[in-house]
Amino acid sequence: MKAMKTKIVTKNQVIFTTLFVILLLMANVSAIGADNDSGSDIETVADSKLVVEDWMVKGKHWNMNENYYMIEQEEDPVIEVESWMLDINKWRVEPLSVTVVLPEKRLELENWMINGCIWN
Repeated sequence: MKAMKTKIVTKNQVIFTTLFVILLLMANVSAIGADNDSGSDIETVADSKLVVEDWMVKGKHWNMNENYYMIEQEEDPVIEVESWMLDINKWRVEPLSVTVVLPEKRLELENWMINGCIWN
C-alpha cells in the first residue's frame, strides 16, 4: 500500500515538474517580428517626423474673439456677519472645575507570568 502511494506521489511530482518547465519555456518565447520598444533599446527607437498641418499655422484658428468661448463665472455670495456670531455668551465655555486623577494599581505577579510550562 505504501509503495503505491509513493508511486502516485512520484507520478504527480513528474507531472507538475513537467508542466512547470513547459510554462517557463512558454514565458521565454518571443514572437518573430514583434517590435521591442523597451527602454533598453533607446538607440533604436526613433520618433516619427512631425507634420505641420495648415490649421496649425493659420491665424484664423488662433486669433478668435474671446467672446467665442463663453466662460461662466459664478460669484461667491456675500458673507454677512450675523448677531449670533458676535454674541460673547454663545462662545464662552466654562472651564472644567474638577480633574479626576485615579491612582494606578500596584503591579502584581500572576501565576501565568512565572509558570514554567508556558515559557518553556
